[in-house]
Amino acid sequence: MIPLRADFIKINCYITILFAIIYNYLPPGSFNKDRKLDFTESLYLSVTTHTTLGLADIYPTSPVGRLAISIHTILMFYLLSDFFMHFK
Repeated sequence: MIPLRADFIKINCYITILFAIIYNYLPPGSFNKDRKLDFTESLYLSVTTHTTLGLADIYPTSPVGRLAISIHTILMFYLLSDFFMHFK
């Protein structure tokens, strides 16, 4: 359980940066670019995925890319649902 709002924000920032690093190290062709993503593209993808914005200008095209995005999304929804459990 996430007790404080500050902790919730901190954890989400860490996860967003962690997945940006993961997306940055995935092999070329994992996303719809013909090369590896640079860090700014990886961070952008992580933020749009984490906020469920999903603009679809960068999207996974390989199984490993889809797996990474899926894990990120599931983790984000878990954290969000855990945060809202405090407001029952």
